[in-house]
Amino acid sequence: MEFGEQQKEFIGQPRQASSEKVRQVSLDSLQLANVRLMKIDIEGMEEAALAGAQHTIERDRPLCLVEWIKSDKAALVGFFKQRNYTVLDYGMNILCLPSPADFPFQHSLTAL
Repeated sequence: MEFGEQQKEFIGQPRQASSEKVRQVSLDSLQLANVRLMKIDIEGMEEAALAGAQHTIERDRPLCLVEWIKSDKAALVGFFKQRNYTVLDYGMNILCLPSPADFPFQHSLTAL
């Protein structure tokens, strides 16, 4: 993980020292209903986010797009495979698909 001066990736703004306190909450604690899609990109904290979303993921079986570039890719893949997801490599992300029975995708969109 990269924090403060250790982080070299440009984030679009100057870096400054901060003593700001931020409250940390898990996704499960929010008690969201019918979660169908998750995009997780939090600079190396993806495993922690999944641990805090475990109940929501197991209950709602959302489609998930997870950046792995600063995380343990094998651990992320293992998390989803243990829950019977199909995991596809998608550049610096993994695309995690629940079974069609868990995620019936119906739409009336026109393909481009």
